[in-house]
Amino acid sequence: MKTTHSLFYIILLMGLLNPCRQVVSQVTIGVDKAPHKGALLQVEGDMKDNDDPLVNSNKGIGLPRVYLDTLAGDLGQTLDSLLTIEGTLDKDEHIGLMVYYGKGDYCSRTPIYRGPYLWTGSQWEYMGPSLRSPGLGVLVDDRPQKDGKKQEYLYHSFGPAGTWMLENMRYTDESMTLGVPSGRADSYATAYYCYPNVDLSNPTKEPKTWTPLQGYLYNYKGATLGTVLPGETLDGEIYQGHGEPDELINGQPIVIQGICPDGWHIPTDREWNELEKEIYENPNKYGEFPPNTVFQPAKWDEAWNTSFTGNGGPPRGADNLAENGYSHPAIMLSKCENVNGRQDRSRPIIAGGFNILAVGGVFINGRTDKVTVVKYADESIFMTVSKTRSVSTKEYTTIWTRTTSRSHSLHRTQTNRADLLSVRCKRDNP
Repeated sequence: MKTTHSLFYIILLMGLLNPCRQVVSQVTIGVDKAPHKGALLQVEGDMKDNDDPLVNSNKGIGLPRVYLDTLAGDLGQTLDSLLTIEGTLDKDEHIGLMVYYGKGDYCSRTPIYRGPYLWTGSQWEYMGPSLRSPGLGVLVDDRPQKDGKKQEYLYHSFGPAGTWMLENMRYTDESMTLGVPSGRADSYATAYYCYPNVDLSNPTKEPKTWTPLQGYLYNYKGATLGTVLPGETLDGEIYQGHGEPDELINGQPIVIQGICPDGWHIPTDREWNELEKEIYENPNKYGEFPPNTVFQPAKWDEAWNTSFTGNGGPPRGADNLAENGYSHPAIMLSKCENVNGRQDRSRPIIAGGFNILAVGGVFINGRTDKVTVVKYADESIFMTVSKTRSVSTKEYTTIWTRTTSRSHSLHRTQTNRADLLSVRCKRDNP
């Protein structure tokens, strides 16, 4: 943003001169002396024994602290939308007005920073240093969608783990049905998507709790857009987890684009392990922790790549706390949804944090076909495309998933392909 010294003095005049009296002379504030000839307003401090002509104060000017409802729109309502009538403050007369927003809102894709702001006539412009990561990218998904809207997704590099989206997918097309399946057989046959925290009595209605950052939940057929790999059947014996026999097809890793934009794909079990390892070993790079936070052990345990933490097994993060009591799932969880005092520590999305939102999922009971909304505001369950055999049911209709909990535990577990889960995409080329 462009600023000048002359603009700053104009702002001082507007903020410090009494608008109710006619000013007919030059003014010095802080000491009893005449201002310099070229200054309408001069601010100094009483500095005894100071012989430096370039220093005239040991104090600064405190800007008025305000709450900014928005950064654009009617000037008066950006400052106080509840009490100020639209049109009360003339937007052009107040060009150059300067305020300080002391709270800060870093949770949206377009954050309102804590710091000084300047009114330009149409919006408040931030005058401080930006938190935006230089590695943050914006992907425009202009594929035709059911609602006719283009989608944009923020993404960031995670070092050797590649480039990942920082938002849950919200793609839809005409092949997909908005709602929830009637049972597992229906879910295996039909591509479904639904809102997190869906009202099962009215499953097409958008919940009041929904925001675009939460994305949609998808069953496996919906997320993969029905992609079938060579030689694959719904209940065929297949093991595609990290290090398992069918992880490669013709010597190559499994790549299923599904609902992801061109050049992106739904991650595999191995790719989720690689992401976790990168975040685990670099907590201060991706999370907001006390300096030099180190987990115990300091390096990722390669045995975790194939450990099964579902079915009552110990979650990752249960025994690898740092000295300050934090565990690595906290790095991935959004600090913007602090539930029950949990200190979630992902950097804001604008700063390149992974920013997991606890949107839960929709599960279908294998015996009764009962549909249940699970763990909203407590867990987030991410899909991989890696299929395997269920440890509990011995069926081959399950996939490896990642469940991150507000209790700061992270599970590598199995979920039936009929269930509806969140999806993040990874770029094909790092």
